[in-house]
Order: sequence, then C-alpha cells, then structure tokens
Amino acid sequence: MLGRGGRALNLNSDIHSDEDRMNMFLARKQAIDEHNKNSKTFKRALNNFADMSPQEVVARHTGLVLANRKPKGSGYDGRGLGRALGFGASLPRRFDWRDRGALTEPRNQGSCGCCWAFAATAAMEAKNFIRTKRLVALSEQNLLDCDTINDKCEGGTPWDAFDWIQSNGGQEENEKYPYEVLPDRCRQDRGRLWRLQVRGYMSVVPASEDNVMAALIAEGPLTVAVNAVLASFQDYQEGVYSDPECSAADEFLHHSMVLVGYGDDPWDGPYWTLRNSWGRDWGEAGYIRVSRLNNLCGVMTYVVFPSLD
Repeated sequence: MLGRGGRALNLNSDIHSDEDRMNMFLARKQAIDEHNKNSKTFKRALNNFADMSPQEVVARHTGLVLANRKPKGSGYDGRGLGRALGFGASLPRRFDWRDRGALTEPRNQGSCGCCWAFAATAAMEAKNFIRTKRLVALSEQNLLDCDTINDKCEGGTPWDAFDWIQSNGGQEENEKYPYEVLPDRCRQDRGRLWRLQVRGYMSVVPASEDNVMAALIAEGPLTVAVNAVLASFQDYQEGVYSDPECSAADEFLHHSMVLVGYGDDPWDGPYWTLRNSWGRDWGEAGYIRVSRLNNLCGVMTYVVFPSLD
C-alpha cells in the first residue's frame, strides 16, 4: 500500500485475522506448486512472506521512493574500463564481485522500508574494499538514524544516502552501530566514522547492457531500482528469474538492490546477479539472478554508484 508521493506505508499485521493469514498462505502455496510443476527458468519456495499479501511485502520490506527524487548525478561514459580490464580488452562473458571478496554477507532490513540504506551501504562497503582492500561492514542504522535527506523507514534512495555520507564525512561501522530495524535518535560518534571521501554519485546513462557491465567492472557494485511487486519475485528460490509480468515502469520500482555481477546460463539465458536485503534465507543465499532480456523488472532503469575522490 502506497501513500502520497509513492511512499510505502507501514501496515499493522493485526488487521489480518488468523483465517486471513491462513488463506494467504494457502494461496501462495498453491501458486508456488503450480509454478514449480512446469518447466521454468526459476523455482519458487515458501519463505517469510508466505502469509503476507504481495502489497504488504512491498509496504514493509522495500522502501525505494522515486517520486521527485530521481538521480541527478553526472552520467557515466565508460571511462575507467580500460584501466580495469586493460586497454583493448573486451567485456568478459561473466563477472561477479563476490569472486573478488568485495561483499559482506547479505543482511536483512526486516519490517522497515529502508532498502535504500542497505543498498547504499553494500555499495559503499564494496567501493571501500576496492580502494583499500579491506572489507568492513558499515552501518545501515547510522543512515537510518542520522541521514537527514531520506525518510527512515518511510523510504528514500541510495543516491540521497551517498550525498548524505559525503556531507557527513563518512559512515560508522556496523559493529559499533548495529542494525535495530527501527529508527532511533542519532548516536553517531564522529571519531569512529569510516572516512570514505565520497564526492557524490554517478548515473549510468545511457544504461545499455554494455555500459552497465563496463561500470560494474570499472567502478564496483551498482545500486539499481527493481520491481519487487510480484509474488513470483518475493517467492524466488533459485534459477534465472524471468516472469514476463515483471514490468520496468517507474510506478512499480519500489525496491533498491545492488547489482554485483552478470553471466549467461547455458539453459536459462543471460542474467544479472542482484544482492537483496531480505537475508541469506531468501533466494540464492540472499541473491537473485534476473534475466537481462527486455530490461526485466527495470534493473537498467536507474543505475547509480558512489563516486570517491
């Protein structure tokens, strides 16, 4: 359920009776069983969303708000790819930042519309690793409590988070400022900030497959806007997600995720690898592979990464 300006509204689970929950569970189970009977590129499974409606999942477990907040950073034109691959080299058929140790374990945003904080934090962790060769878990709670640009559990964008990190001078470590699901007063200690020298963000424009791949390899994991509205997406278990109903229209792009890789499955076709913020129990250990065909789910619509000095 979305409120004014496209913001996700918090729902009270008590408005649904036990019978309602059971009916939602049975409907999901039936849909999953029917899907898995057929030959598909991906499998679905019951998970923590099994007794929730798709709309409720969007309201509680996403949080990207695009209304009046679309990215305005400088466009990325592919510079840096030659430095990353060697001049004259072509794009590899497969690439994944997990293979290079640039990513911490996927974490779970829980019932708070702050995917923006998790996507921004994962991108900053990877950028820091690429720069320093140190993998440090940074604090989403620091953003949730102290970021004055975004709207805490009511939503926001990772690019606004990058701007706030720039003005703040850095971000605290997760160990010192752990995630609590709900926002609290700002308790950051400026002496503990991991100073990242952020100078804003850049957008991949135009977001062709080759440009996105080049930016991914040269600059690190990228934040993307994704349609996570469909039950088939929420129930994803494994394989290359390919539901043709997953629209790329802005009105459905309520979730921010992190693009970490790409490849080409011999059976299921070309895909993007995305990191989610629904915990390791969801999908392929917290990740999903989404078909690269036809900009499925809007993956290439808003592609943004932090820029460092």
